Amino acid sequence: MTPRTAPFDALCLAASLADAPKWLGARVQKVVQVAEDALAVNLYAGESLWLLVSWNPRFARLHPTWIRRERLDPKTLVEAMRARVEDGRLVGVEQMGRDRVVVLSFEGEHGPHRLVVEMMGKHSNAALLDAGDRIVACAKHVGRSQSRRPMLAGQPYVPPPVFDAEALPPLVKALIGAGDEAATRAFEGGFQPTMVPGFGPYPVSLDALGFIGRPVPSYPRAADGWFFELETSEGLEAERSALVSQLERVALAREVALHDLAQAEGNAMRAGQWTRQGELLLAYANSIPKGADRAEVWDYDGNPVTLSLDPELTPLEQAQKWFTRAKRAKEGRGELETQRLRLTEDLAHLRAYLSQIRHAEDRATLLQLRAEAASKRWLLKASQVATNEERPYQGHRIRELLGPGGAVVLYGENATANDYLTTRVARPNDWWLHVRGAVSAHVVVPTANHPERTPIEVLRFAAEVAVRHSVLKHSSVVPVDYTLKKHVRKPKGSAVGFATYTHEKTIHVN
Repeated sequence: MTPRTAPFDALCLAASLADAPKWLGARVQKVVQVAEDALAVNLYAGESLWLLVSWNPRFARLHPTWIRRERLDPKTLVEAMRARVEDGRLVGVEQMGRDRVVVLSFEGEHGPHRLVVEMMGKHSNAALLDAGDRIVACAKHVGRSQSRRPMLAGQPYVPPPVFDAEALPPLVKALIGAGDEAATRAFEGGFQPTMVPGFGPYPVSLDALGFIGRPVPSYPRAADGWFFELETSEGLEAERSALVSQLERVALAREVALHDLAQAEGNAMRAGQWTRQGELLLAYANSIPKGADRAEVWDYDGNPVTLSLDPELTPLEQAQKWFTRAKRAKEGRGELETQRLRLTEDLAHLRAYLSQIRHAEDRATLLQLRAEAASKRWLLKASQVATNEERPYQGHRIRELLGPGGAVVLYGENATANDYLTTRVARPNDWWLHVRGAVSAHVVVPTANHPERTPIEVLRFAAEVAVRHSVLKHSSVVPVDYTLKKHVRKPKGSAVGFATYTHEKTIHVN
């Protein structure tokens, strides 16, 4: 057998409790939360001692600890122990047979209480019981629909089934099978702890199984350091993976946006072609039959040109359609170039950060990189409703732009899109902008409920977007009002895209 890492089995629990008689009568000074799935109890009996209690699915265990851990906000179990057990005394420590279950008994002014710790893989749990063996609080609530043995506050505690009180852990059985006679007396004390490189600590030698290790003076101390490193490493990898996943999604969004911009820039380059097509079509309009789907004309140099037409449109309507398309393409060139440069720069920074995150060697570095990513707004979720990815915003013509510092800026391309953006996408504390007294796009800056953190340069950028998509885009100075979306109202029965607002401030865009 070649397990990946040393287990914390019943023999390990017995070795961790070898000095338990010395703990009896100790005063419970403090109970603290040290992880989402672990607590620590500070005992004092002439000297201070910390007991670690973990119900982690992979690393559930109970042993003395000498490592100072971060203290978290207390959860229900820790709060209950603070209220009923702190300042009391530890009066009993009992391992249930040869199982990974231990009971810590306490006496205090609130009467007797017992902490039952079950270290059983994914079913690991801990519960505080009162004098009547009713559950006061438990680490993980298990409902009746989840298990035949529910763990719920106020319910009687039902011990786990004991199939064989004399059963031996798999490693001990393997040692006996390999001819290690001392393994038969493993639970009788006299532990000879060993540390196997790459495998971990165990209360007895594993040489008979081919795991050659070195003796260590204390199994609890060896286990304390070993499992702490494992949890720290695994936690670091989990945090790294989550952060990389978030930033990779942002990078993919930037790549998609750049692809779309490349297509839009290609259309902008065709503005001249559409203009020429419209002019040629108007020049030959009288000779084109009604309902034709193509027209053979000659360009300014006398070369034959074939124009593809929409049979449903008149030549005048078709020409106007090309002129409008060309006009939009020309007007959007500046915005497209700005967006392309900003997205390209942002994507380069993103890839550099992803490389640093993948090579971060400690949690402090990872937390610093996360904070920097958040400051660049890469971790800020756009405040939009959940929709089908292939039809964002339910198919409405809402566009996203990348503003200064990576800020997201949304605007509607028509009245219907403006309505949807304002009434369905924007959240109460998002910034909402509109050109004062004129028809313009509705512009929204998502704030993740923190509008005060939006820099003025982002609001100015959003104001410029509103002006570019308004009837006043060629004016020299245009006033743009901005307010929080919660101050925007759409009167009942009003036209599509119409809205009223209050509490506004104004930015003047040149």
